[in-house]
Amino acid sequence: MPLRMARYALLGLLSAAPLSAQTMMTARDLVALPQPAPDTTIWYGADSLQFGELFRARGSGRAPVVVLIHGGCWLAAFDRRHIRSLAGAIAAEGIAVWSLEYRRVGNPGGGWPGSFDDIGAGTDYVRQLAPAFGLDTGRVIVAGHSAGGHFALWTGVRAKQSSGALRPTAILALAAVPDLAWARPDGTQICGDAIPRLMGGTAAEFPDRYRDASPGRRLPLGITQAILTGANDQIVPPELSRTYAAAARAGGDQVRLIEVPAAGHFEVVAPNTAAGREVLAILRAMARSP
Repeated sequence: MPLRMARYALLGLLSAAPLSAQTMMTARDLVALPQPAPDTTIWYGADSLQFGELFRARGSGRAPVVVLIHGGCWLAAFDRRHIRSLAGAIAAEGIAVWSLEYRRVGNPGGGWPGSFDDIGAGTDYVRQLAPAFGLDTGRVIVAGHSAGGHFALWTGVRAKQSSGALRPTAILALAAVPDLAWARPDGTQICGDAIPRLMGGTAAEFPDRYRDASPGRRLPLGITQAILTGANDQIVPPELSRTYAAAARAGGDQVRLIEVPAAGHFEVVAPNTAAGREVLAILRAMARSP
């Protein structure tokens, strides 16, 4: 297994409950799934990491499209390849997938604001793809997992703030981190020191950055959302999804919260699991609703 994915597996094992208590899917299990190649790779910017993988929808006619954002603690070590199994399954449902790569912590230009700029530019690039690949820009769903789930929600913040940004018709956040300043009772953050590295410092040092980058602090988004978490997720605790969904509803957003029993962090992006099948069902419903 490549070194970067071995590190991902190690991260999951370090963060997970003891195997005697529960056996959840690991990153190694996720990578072992069939990982279909994209139909084409297209650059949305000049940097070598500013590109997306396009999985064309199976079927005819103008297709709805999912902008898919991978996770991996916002770190350069973890790229989009581990999410190809989900991308292929979504395309088989008749929904095109634009799976984004982007500069991450450890890449030149990654972190604040470069990573955020890439997500914005990559999402907007759907407009350029649409004529050549038959994409329906009236049905654009942004979906992301873990760190990518944070970015998926953040695209809603960006669309609210910028009149020129592509506005998603719906957002699906999987095991997302809606508040970058969140910490466990012992003071530790998700992914160790990855968030301060992403943001260039702590929330105490840069409160405005953390507010602007945390979707849970910029509600309402005014976009239909589904928030899905594994009930046994030991990497991104389900309480983050619960807290965010409650706050978004209180702010007036239409939000569905789904907690999948017996699922951990990686099941939610594995299409052969109950959680993965739930994800596909949600996307089918979102793609039908203009």
